[in-house]
Amino acid sequence: MGKYVNSNKPLSKRVKRVGLKRSRAKQDRSAQQLGRKLLKFKDTGAKVPALKAKRGPNLRVAERLIKTKAGKKKGGLALSSETKSTFDTRFREAWKGMDEAFSTAFTRNLVEGIVKEAQTTKLTTADFKHLVELVDIASTARMPTEFSGYATKSEKMQHPTGAGKGLFAKGYKNHGTMDTARRNYVDKAMQAEAKASKKMTEVITSGVKASIEFTLNEFTAPITAKNVFRYAERPNLSKKKFTDTDHRQLAERERMKNIYVKLGGTLRPQKGKETAAASLTREWKHDRSPFSLTGDIQREPPSPRRQPQLSKSIFDTYKV
Repeated sequence: MGKYVNSNKPLSKRVKRVGLKRSRAKQDRSAQQLGRKLLKFKDTGAKVPALKAKRGPNLRVAERLIKTKAGKKKGGLALSSETKSTFDTRFREAWKGMDEAFSTAFTRNLVEGIVKEAQTTKLTTADFKHLVELVDIASTARMPTEFSGYATKSEKMQHPTGAGKGLFAKGYKNHGTMDTARRNYVDKAMQAEAKASKKMTEVITSGVKASIEFTLNEFTAPITAKNVFRYAERPNLSKKKFTDTDHRQLAERERMKNIYVKLGGTLRPQKGKETAAASLTREWKHDRSPFSLTGDIQREPPSPRRQPQLSKSIFDTYKV
């Protein structure tokens, strides 16, 4: 591994510094190549974690993204992916108004790679069913766009969302750079698993966990953290106290942690005792770069639990 990028510069500028803003064409090719590798390591029948929740996307989304028909090989399927615009629209419409941690473009290119490999690798109906289950897991890692972003003393970032809704900033500064960095982080995590000849289920679940790591550690801050709250726009909300909207933003982050744990991940341990109130204001530590100078990733689990103050009936809807 190379050295960390230790700098007081804003995170988005450090991401640019290590040259991680690859062209979209290169990103797309990398994801397609990964998709072709995955089909060679298919593990149909492997247990897929059940992510049953009251809050979640419409399931079996892959059935609306990939067209199937009987192939020339006995017992096999011929696949074809929907057009780019149709694919993107259907993937996003599976749960509207959300930031997809496992991005739409990455999913599309991964699927295109699988579809191309299926021309030479026999794919059965059971294989396709397993693929549908895995795409559903990737699709579940989403968060409302207005809750996605960060605000610190040095910079702000807000995911594109409805006018006047973004909690962190006006406009969409730095989103493109950070979204590119997240795709690279996920791609590198999955490529490392594939290089180690891990099975398809392991590679995809590892990628979903990576997407959650980057989202919570670098992309979406807890709005109540003391080094975030004072700098966030929070339009039409009290500047002196936390509101239900703030607590719901925290609950969305905790929901992602629930997914991370269900997929076999372990959160960072809490150092010492912490009250529920202290968990709300604990600082968001994003001042380290997740990349080395060589572009290697330095993976780190999401932070310890925070405890949003919502009624049990409401908070239960965020369980996975």
